[in-house]
Amino acid sequence: MTELQLQQCRQLPNNDYHWYLDDKSWADASHFQVRNDHLNMLKRGLCLRWDNWVDLLKSPDRLETLLRLATPTGDLFLCEDGPFSWHDLHDEFWGIGSYFWPDPTPFELQIRERVKANDELWISLGCYDNCDEQSRDLLLQIYEEIIVDVQQHEEKDDKRYFRAIDYRLFDCDEEWIDGSEGKICELYLDTLKQAVGVDDWVSFLKHPDRLQRILSSGSPQKNISELSILEGGVYQWRDLFSPAWGVYSMLWPHVIGNESEMLCKVKMLCKSWDSVGGELAKYQNLQQGIIENMNEISHHARRILK
Repeated sequence: MTELQLQQCRQLPNNDYHWYLDDKSWADASHFQVRNDHLNMLKRGLCLRWDNWVDLLKSPDRLETLLRLATPTGDLFLCEDGPFSWHDLHDEFWGIGSYFWPDPTPFELQIRERVKANDELWISLGCYDNCDEQSRDLLLQIYEEIIVDVQQHEEKDDKRYFRAIDYRLFDCDEEWIDGSEGKICELYLDTLKQAVGVDDWVSFLKHPDRLQRILSSGSPQKNISELSILEGGVYQWRDLFSPAWGVYSMLWPHVIGNESEMLCKVKMLCKSWDSVGGELAKYQNLQQGIIENMNEISHHARRILK
């Protein structure tokens, strides 16, 4: 890998929600640009039917959904336990174009400005408190017309929204990358294949024993001298829990068989190893027990592969 490739590879897509299948993974990888408490506030204010905000962002009718869930601006703001309002739709912190909606289309930005103009009239006329019913009804009607325009636009828009789990529809990495509409970076995928030692990642994901291959070849221990994936190192057990490379990431989007149970055991062992790894003499017996459990998992994985 060249120095340029390595530098590019280090630039992980921290705020690209397409890479993540749940809000926590997205927030953890964003370097505090996106916070879990803020995402929970958004979901509470909207009474979302989804558990994850990223599911809304990936849906083809996301704009219409958000407009229908937003309420006219009132006395309480979202941060004051109020509902998600028209104001929040165009707010720099919460709204379209913010960290929580990082990839607005030109049409979505246009709709944001129309909502903003309507909301400013709503506030200036005092419709959130007391105003004449004619003005109030007119602004509510304008907002409904905006929703109708969005609905008609989305019905005409044949853009295919990519879902990472669609790898099962493709025969090779090249097809998967081409079908991802830029959501999967070839450089990241090549780096991952090099770390695991496979030629085609799609073929690897379709193997029922894919997790056993990782457990039988990767190392359960992490030493300071070991190289990370980005530095040309091999795929380690800990990488299974990486929001960029691990299970439930864009590149390993779901579990099969007993993978969930196995992953729980591996995660517990890795945490146990971290808790005793710094004081080898004091915890020598406990550490040896952890190593034996790790080796047992590795041996079991190798027996399955034979």
